[in-house]
Amino acid sequence: MSGAARTSEGPPLRRSPAGALLALLLGLAVLTGCGIRLSSGSDTTELFKGLIVQGDFRAGGRVSVTLQYAQPYPVTVDVACDLRHAHFRGTPTPQPAPGTTTPARLAYPPPTPVNKLFDIVGWTIPVNTDGGPVDEATPILGSFEHTFIAPQEPGRYVVKCYTPRDTNNAISRNITIVPASDQ
Repeated sequence: MSGAARTSEGPPLRRSPAGALLALLLGLAVLTGCGIRLSSGSDTTELFKGLIVQGDFRAGGRVSVTLQYAQPYPVTVDVACDLRHAHFRGTPTPQPAPGTTTPARLAYPPPTPVNKLFDIVGWTIPVNTDGGPVDEATPILGSFEHTFIAPQEPGRYVVKCYTPRDTNNAISRNITIVPASDQ
């Protein structure tokens, strides 16, 4: 018997890389047609439309944060922005005793509030007096800007802006701070 699969009748089925690729592409096309999107996520939310971080990315430099929003709600919305360590590892894991097995290494989680270095700013987005359900209300467009001093320690950081009442409503940008002597 060869490596081909047998059917109840007829010749054996042959596996083809081209057929597997065709089946994969067809499956992705069907998923895309159903409104399912395979991506790493969106850069915007129903409230946040953009986050621009620019300035002097050297230790102690002045960095500017601009948050763009579209306010559809008939209530005020509190917003907080903070700076977080991008790859905070927490307390180091103790080393195993000689002769014992090393535990499996786990992937680092995305930044969490434990990783917070400092608060950048807090804002309140005003009421949309004509607000209502997100798909029915005409949002009020606006933006906030704030400048802060970059940390003295070079490294990778995350600027994250979010609504404290729903931290899933968030937008973030990664930044790298270099030593002050580097250009």
